[in-house]
Amino acid sequence: MSTAALEYGWELRFDGEVARRAFEQGVRFWDRSRRTVAILVMAAMAAAVLPHLLDQLLTSPARPGTPHAALVSEVGVLGSSPDASLLQTAAVPTLQRSQPSLSPLGRTTPGAGALAVAAVAPAPDKKCDGSVKSTLASSGFPPGQLATTTPGANAGTIEKRIADACDAGISAPQVAAQTLRSATYGAGQIAGFLVSGYAQTATQAATVLKAVGFPAADIAGALLGVFQLTATQAASMLKALAFTAGEVAGALQAIYALGAEAAATVLKAVGYAVNEIAGALRTVFAAAADIAAGILRTIGFAVNEIAGALQAVFAFGAQAAAGVLRTIGFAVDEIAGALQMVFTLGAQAAAQVLHAVGFVANEIARALLSVFALGADAAAGILRTIGFAVNEIAGALLTVFGQAAEAAAQVLRVIGVAVNEITVALKAVFGLAAQAAAQVLKMIGVAATEIAGALQSAFALGARPIAEILNFLGLPGTAIAEALVAVFSMPAQAVAALLRSVGVAAVAVAQALQAVFGLAAQAAAEILKVVGFAVETVAGALQAAFGLAAQATTMVLKAVGFTINEIAGALSTVFGLTAQAVAEVLKVVGFAVSAVADVLKTVFGLGAEAVGLVLKNLGVAAQELAQIVGALFDLGAEAVESLLGAVGFAADVISDVLDFLGGI
Repeated sequence: MSTAALEYGWELRFDGEVARRAFEQGVRFWDRSRRTVAILVMAAMAAAVLPHLLDQLLTSPARPGTPHAALVSEVGVLGSSPDASLLQTAAVPTLQRSQPSLSPLGRTTPGAGALAVAAVAPAPDKKCDGSVKSTLASSGFPPGQLATTTPGANAGTIEKRIADACDAGISAPQVAAQTLRSATYGAGQIAGFLVSGYAQTATQAATVLKAVGFPAADIAGALLGVFQLTATQAASMLKALAFTAGEVAGALQAIYALGAEAAATVLKAVGYAVNEIAGALRTVFAAAADIAAGILRTIGFAVNEIAGALQAVFAFGAQAAAGVLRTIGFAVDEIAGALQMVFTLGAQAAAQVLHAVGFVANEIARALLSVFALGADAAAGILRTIGFAVNEIAGALLTVFGQAAEAAAQVLRVIGVAVNEITVALKAVFGLAAQAAAQVLKMIGVAATEIAGALQSAFALGARPIAEILNFLGLPGTAIAEALVAVFSMPAQAVAALLRSVGVAAVAVAQALQAVFGLAAQAAAEILKVVGFAVETVAGALQAAFGLAAQATTMVLKAVGFTINEIAGALSTVFGLTAQAVAEVLKVVGFAVSAVADVLKTVFGLGAEAVGLVLKNLGVAAQELAQIVGALFDLGAEAVESLLGAVGFAADVISDVLDFLGGI
């Protein structure tokens, strides 16, 4: 005879184990949910039996929260349920009235006096229940044995738990595994049991172990110890079971003794994303950002992926991430690309970050070209804005953009670099000498004054070499003079002398004296004479620079001290005057007739008769003419008489002249 204890203060005694189990199954369904319960159909064997049963129900202690009337109502409803056909009549039990006594599990134990009633219970999952119990028992884990290591359990409760789990639809291997886990057996022991008892594969066993609550490391230990899986195989299986990268990394560390890099390699191989792996390196291996990033690079992640991990996992900003990327060996253009794609930085912001983490101008320029597709002007402007020196920018223009000196100088000028700094760059970066640098400056439109200042500053040149260079460049005398005044504060005469010494023409010097110093013709002519210009040159300068005609020029030349012969030569050469015209000019400006006659003889090579004719045309009287020409050519009376007649004087005039001369 078997018994089944109920919670209502009464017990049923059954003839047969099958009947007892059927009734207990029904009660378990009732216990889980009164709304979804197994159906108990109480069929009285005889009219005399039912009153006793009802009396037992009404007088026994009620289930907490359930009035007696309601309990009776439930029994009635269950008995009439259309689902009753699903149940089987198992036996005719005996219902005994007794005072309830608590069992170790809180259930009531049977009392004396029995009342037999019919019990109908749901069909248990006999296949699962039997499989679990028999497999456990055959493997050395009978309920009695398990009870010794299962806290708060005995053989009965263990059997009940097995039955409940089976009825809930849990698979036999999982029920068995849960039973062993409750009995404090480890994952490895349970995995071995699953293999020997249920012939499970590694995947099946791992799935069961996770289902019963084992962490990743324990499952990995079982996979290694029982199935001899490699780290990668185990990690792949754990990932398939939805363990996180951190959990799997912890298992690889604890079970397979893998270091950070080896574990990261495995995690990548089984398909974890870069952020997940970075998180695992940080939490499991306590790896700092640079260490984690280095590992990620070593195992083959791209720079953008690593940058994203630094941002997402380590909460790094652009500069901190760029610093790490540089530390682990990524090239500047790779980092620039990450700053653009991951941190959405523009060209200047990215360049600023690259500068802050230690990249030089050439490297940043290369990144601006390759990543942001910037031209030389734009790149140079950014380099200047973020603080690079002019020489560094010039070097980048040469090295990265392949620009020659002139093109680079033009870019530097466009972005606002001072001429002096450009000149220094031409010298230091492009190796240009002073004259070549000045040539470049002239070609990009720099004024003479700025060129002179830059040559003095960059090459420490004095006034003369600068004047020579400026003159070589073909700059006008006025521009050179302005530069000399601006840079060296030179006075007019010193400028004129320097200009003459470097080969500047007198006209240009005269123009400079007029334009730069505001000198008039005579003052300029005086300086020109002092600095050594010849009279003809001065005359030409007066004509060209000041627009003077022959007579005005003659007056200036006379005023500054040129001799009559010099002036006469200049008039002939510069203005193309004939002897007669020169004589007229000389006479007008106040030279003596005798001096004019001498000029005619010595400068123009005229003979006595020709000189006399010029003088006669000038209006010189016969007597004066005879005296001047006679003395000039040492003529006797007869020669003088002949001369005067030849030039057209009348006989009486000639006679008077001869009388005058004879009386002397």
